[in-house]
Amino acid sequence: MKQCSLDELELVHLSEDASLWSLREPLGANDVAINRFQLAPRSRVPWGLHAHYDQEELFIVIDGTLTFETLNGERSLGTDEAIRFAPGEFQTAKNETGETVTYLAIGAPAGSDDIRIPLPCPTCDNHELQLDMNDDGLRCLACGESVPAECQVCGEDACEVRLGSMAGELVDYCRNCGRTESIRS
Repeated sequence: MKQCSLDELELVHLSEDASLWSLREPLGANDVAINRFQLAPRSRVPWGLHAHYDQEELFIVIDGTLTFETLNGERSLGTDEAIRFAPGEFQTAKNETGETVTYLAIGAPAGSDDIRIPLPCPTCDNHELQLDMNDDGLRCLACGESVPAECQVCGEDACEVRLGSMAGELVDYCRNCGRTESIRS
């Protein structure tokens, strides 16, 4: 048995609006990843729609309201509510409220190497790209094409896929320069 206090955990700033505390190592958890997150008011996690093809994820809201974007629309969870995403289900989270939200993210198995983004391949038009863990770019599993992850306008690695304003629309959005490009509707 291992025990830890959340006050003793190392705080990791993912962005100026998102922070996490990893519980996996302090608790000696080998088969499950568990992180405590805080997300500032009117902000998003610093990655867009993505799916772990080799990991299921559970999210439990401890305090506040967390909204998940999925390919089927949005789903909001309040305090003491939970949601599960099976391997291969695309999701991302945001806080649309004026209060900080605190939640747990639990993933099993612990490591995830097969992360996919719902972007079309520019070569073969396959509709999913895999995050290349070796160079942080993207790779098409259908044709093998490597696709840079940088914004085509500003060159920063700050792009993410989000839901658009129309039903079923996906957009490629750059957090750095604000470029928005519809990729599917």
